Amino acid sequence: MMKVVFCKLVFTIVLILVKILAHGQGYKVTGKVVGPTFQSMEYVNVVAFHHQMAHNVGDISGVDGSFELILERGEYEVNFTFIGYVPKTVLIQVEGDRDLGEVQLEESMGVLAGVTVVARKPVIERKADRLIFHVENSTMSSGGNALELLKRTPRVRVQNEEVAMIGKNGMYVLINDRMLKLSGEELAQYLKSIPSDQIKSIEVIANPPARYSAAGNSGLINIVTKDAVQDEYSLSFRSAIKRATYTSGTGGVDFTAKKGKVGLTTGMDVDRGAIAADYWSETEYTEKNWLQKEEAKRFGKSLSGRLEVDWEVSDKLAMGAGFRQIGAWPSSKDFSRIELRDSTGEIDTAYISTGRDQNTKGTTTLNYHIDLEFDTVGRRLSFDVDFLGFANNSKRDFMLNGVDEQQEPILGTSRAAVNKGRQKVRNYSYSLDMVHPVDWVDFRYGVRWSSIKTDNGFEYYNRLEDEGLVLDPAQSNSFVYQERTGSVYVSMLRKWSEKWEMKAGGRLEDTRTVGHSATMGTATTLKYTRFFPSAYLSYTSGTDHFLSLSYGRRVNRPSYSFLNPFRWVTSSYSYLEGNPFLRPSFTDNLEASYSYNDILFTTVYYSGLTDGFEQMTFIDEKTNIQRTVPENFITNKSFGVNQSVAFEFAEKWSGQLDVDIYYSRSRSDLLVTLPLLSGWNGAITASTDVSLNRSKTLLLNAWYTYMTKGVANLDYNSSFGQFDVSVKWLLWDEKMTVSLYGNDLLRTSRITYTTNYSNGLVNFFSSYYDQRYVRLSLAYRIGGKTKNKNRKRKNEAEIDRLN
Repeated sequence: MMKVVFCKLVFTIVLILVKILAHGQGYKVTGKVVGPTFQSMEYVNVVAFHHQMAHNVGDISGVDGSFELILERGEYEVNFTFIGYVPKTVLIQVEGDRDLGEVQLEESMGVLAGVTVVARKPVIERKADRLIFHVENSTMSSGGNALELLKRTPRVRVQNEEVAMIGKNGMYVLINDRMLKLSGEELAQYLKSIPSDQIKSIEVIANPPARYSAAGNSGLINIVTKDAVQDEYSLSFRSAIKRATYTSGTGGVDFTAKKGKVGLTTGMDVDRGAIAADYWSETEYTEKNWLQKEEAKRFGKSLSGRLEVDWEVSDKLAMGAGFRQIGAWPSSKDFSRIELRDSTGEIDTAYISTGRDQNTKGTTTLNYHIDLEFDTVGRRLSFDVDFLGFANNSKRDFMLNGVDEQQEPILGTSRAAVNKGRQKVRNYSYSLDMVHPVDWVDFRYGVRWSSIKTDNGFEYYNRLEDEGLVLDPAQSNSFVYQERTGSVYVSMLRKWSEKWEMKAGGRLEDTRTVGHSATMGTATTLKYTRFFPSAYLSYTSGTDHFLSLSYGRRVNRPSYSFLNPFRWVTSSYSYLEGNPFLRPSFTDNLEASYSYNDILFTTVYYSGLTDGFEQMTFIDEKTNIQRTVPENFITNKSFGVNQSVAFEFAEKWSGQLDVDIYYSRSRSDLLVTLPLLSGWNGAITASTDVSLNRSKTLLLNAWYTYMTKGVANLDYNSSFGQFDVSVKWLLWDEKMTVSLYGNDLLRTSRITYTTNYSNGLVNFFSSYYDQRYVRLSLAYRIGGKTKNKNRKRKNEAEIDRLN
């Protein structure tokens, strides 16, 4: 049925396109923007206005200052604007293709109370549906990676390599509009592979437009990489050494080139090292306490390669393909001590547990795309085919022994076992998107079809002294999960004047899932169709005041591992398992924002979560066994205020201060948890950049964040802070970059969570992943950057669910 509906939608769109081909002719208007000394100017806004058209045609100048507009016949007002420069307007008559030549802008400067303020592109910028962090203007723009930059992004929190929005639930990450449906260690590893030198900006989209997948309860983070120049090449090398408890190293090389109509991008990265992780958990029973302390050494080794080719077949037709392969071999060794204490604090029973994890992971992504322009103002069709392949073979070997007061093993208490797991994921998706402006409104619509299959296997072996490894069929399983989703969306943009703008749209998604356990002989099916609306309204008064109101509805689908009913045994007293009956959660987000002159930003927000799920630990007071399983049991409502202030004194000192205060109220549907938990939270972040010499080649950044104690869904969280310092030195006409970076220098970013149960049990949990470290990095570039067309991959919403 869904395939029939999908085919009908495609056929309808094709009919519409046939009509579009009959519309008016478009002409190229090109030129180059230069500054006072005729230097090329990048990022200049170039917008053409026509009094009879509701939409405007615009472009942003490239690295060489070039721009291109496709305009119909008529008279236009072309405006050139850039922060720190006097706006310029050029009147043109379009009768055919024309070249405006060089358009020169003059610099503007103001003086305030003895402090010279030179206007330039702001570090933080607000738009109707997103906040933009211009990384290029930050000292942190070199020597690091995407994950570290996310810690500097307003309203985003990175804790133990987990990415979330302050005051809300989790977020999904996109790269150049391609959604990375990765989570946990997989997402962190991917983000670490993206050098900060290649990142242009980071966009925080609280209420994404309808063209984006509805996945992500609290919106999306879009990382935009830098563009390049036509008919040039770039070859760059980078390496870094990091010292925490252990030493790690990374290295990489990138090559890009574009000659004529063919562009090529390729690169390779390698990462190898280890970190120390410590974890402790304490459970307070009515008459005794259970305490577990664990120390682990986590080894990391990965190798990744990528290749992208784009071909501009003609002025109207372009196509390309992209390939990425990531291989990872993570492993770990852990040692833990478990103590059972009586009410006086004396040790009643103690255990020593040792374990070792080994994993072999491989990820393959393929994309093929076609872009067709209909030689009219902005009308464009895009077609994408995507493939995702993922495989993971894992093994965990552990042993537990009871020990006496002299820490010697007690006979008869030894237990040992081996877990072996495998997972294979295959995803195919097809997308068709149309951009269709008309005289009074800009339309965008499209369809998408996605098919996913995961094949999972798990084997549990008891290690017996006389017999060796013996398979335990009762704790082994085979699970196959299939999911098919079809979606259609439409959105429109309407500008009433230079001050008022509205964007509205909706996305309809239909999902069918089947989970089959071959061992248990059971099958679980789920069918649901949901509509996800989004709307934005913005008002601009001159160049100083900007107000916006936005609303969006989102969905968060469980990861594949959460749906897998396998039991992954971590020790003789704890295990994890999935839940094939887990349902997706839904969130309604509402935001009102105000900004003044790109200096002062105020946001008031509300978020309502239903059917929220997370892993819940159930504790058997008689056996002390801890069972962790994901459940749908959370209803959450939160609201808050975010206030940001950016400042700049002269040209050498700039900074930003962010304050976030929010209230959270969570209700539980599980009897074992607290029925209700609410409370206030707060966060404050301060960052400053200083140029240490006149040529601005020696730069210093200091950054500090502090989170107050409060509540996180149905848990209490402790307060924590983090202080970072970085120095960047640009050498040899900025071809060489040397960076020294210190992270969590005070080692204060550890956070503790407290869970209260309805039966009186209290559980405390805390972990720390070796966040205090110092890194020295070098980067060298030769040649010139080449223009690499950013491509949206449409199946990234599935990649995030690998974990």
